[in-house]
Amino acid sequence: MLVILNPNTDENTEDFKLTWEYLLGLPEVRLQKHKVQGRGQKLTEIYLIGNTAKVNQEDIELLPSVERVIRISHDFRILGRHSKETSSIDFEYNGVRFNQNNFHIFA
Repeated sequence: MLVILNPNTDENTEDFKLTWEYLLGLPEVRLQKHKVQGRGQKLTEIYLIGNTAKVNQEDIELLPSVERVIRISHDFRILGRHSKETSSIDFEYNGVRFNQNNFHIFA
């Protein structure tokens, strides 16, 4: 699950601390913070890693400092190799098979 905070959120504010403490209290979930300094604003993302199936997305969206919450689907976790599954995602387009066993060069 990905929690995107409002732009330029200061970690020293009560709103941020309230949000962080709430997320820390979620069972079977660990947090990873990622900051991106852009030209005009600083963005902070918090990754919720672990068993997020029972985490209520709407509750997190109501927290102060939160701009939006994105639930990462199972297929994206496989693509990102976040799970121990070895299955691959493949597809066919115009008769060409795309998967991890094929290499295609487009010119």
